[in-house]
Amino acid sequence: MNSLIALYTRTTSLAYVQTERDEAIDCLRGVAIVFMTIVHIEYFSVFSLLAWERLGFVTAAEWFVILSGFVLGKVSRTRMARLGWTTTAWKSVSRGAKLYLVNIVLILIPIVAQPLGIVKTAVLTHFVDEATGTVYPLYPVQGARLEDWFNTVLLLRGGPHQAQVLGLYATLLIFVVPFLLLAFQRLSSALLLLLASGALYAWHLLVPFRWSDMQFENAFPLAAWQFPFVAGVFAGWFSNESRLLLASRARQRCLYAFCVTGTLVLFVIAQGHMDPFTPAWAKLSLLPRDAIESLYLGYAQKNELGPLRLFNDFCLLIVLHAWLSRYWQRMGPVVGPVLVPIGKASLYCFVAHVILVLVASQMIPFGLQPPRWIAGSAMHLGAIAALWLLARYGPGRRWLG
Repeated sequence: MNSLIALYTRTTSLAYVQTERDEAIDCLRGVAIVFMTIVHIEYFSVFSLLAWERLGFVTAAEWFVILSGFVLGKVSRTRMARLGWTTTAWKSVSRGAKLYLVNIVLILIPIVAQPLGIVKTAVLTHFVDEATGTVYPLYPVQGARLEDWFNTVLLLRGGPHQAQVLGLYATLLIFVVPFLLLAFQRLSSALLLLLASGALYAWHLLVPFRWSDMQFENAFPLAAWQFPFVAGVFAGWFSNESRLLLASRARQRCLYAFCVTGTLVLFVIAQGHMDPFTPAWAKLSLLPRDAIESLYLGYAQKNELGPLRLFNDFCLLIVLHAWLSRYWQRMGPVVGPVLVPIGKASLYCFVAHVILVLVASQMIPFGLQPPRWIAGSAMHLGAIAALWLLARYGPGRRWLG
């Protein structure tokens, strides 16, 4: 512990300046936004073979939260060194307030558009469980009180399910990040806070609970999802120290061997995942279906954020980041021109993808069965192109950036 504190003191005593952006991180953030868009534009296409939990028990939502925390931690440490806690905390709160207002706008879009009768808004106002055919309304039903509508909009108790993670992120920025900034000024208090965050996550696993009636708590319960965010902020804040700790080749090899092994094992298991939409020829069932289902439901659920899922997320992100960083000169020209701009404007592109979902649903009705290899792939490819154009030239991207 003393050596870690000495290392932290050594790095913070230097003039802490902003380093170049890590394009490998931006690339991974771009992948997260692209995958999220593919999943929410509900056609099963060739792109779905990657985006639908095919890399392991992982989804774009977890990557979005972890990587947003990582970038925030890295940027906030630089900002704290220059501007102090008050200004840095205020920037986080004001950014969270912006996202709250944007969330309200997204909630209002179908409310305003539906009476016009020219836009089909069902993809934003209802959630359809494709596996069972059950339809869940996301807004007050006809005849609801005016109070219910105000609560839906102002208290984020309804709205498009595609935008739910935005409410989670806004809440974290406003109510959690200022305390993280205070704690992370000392390594010992940072470790204690990370431990407390992990304990809250473990408590939620044992006794699931919700802290509010906000809609995002259904898919992203705050007690569980705060942990990957806090861990991401911790990793970003102490990224310089991590680099020094891993300067030894022996330590690097141990870490990467562990993460690669975990990634490969879970990748193979995930190929037998029991979702009913992936064609049988695209599955590889090395374990009995009951065993995979038991593993998934017990330890890798998405909403409650099972521990196996978190382990898979961190292992895969570490492996992909190491691989991209090492071979960026070769990979960068191939994937960078598309994914890096989207990753740099990930928050803006996330908001834009909700609009793209609405636009796509006007052209071809959503449905995962049967697979639409040509039409669905064309729609997904068009959505990715639209994300890239918006990341480069979209109106308002600087305000939200």
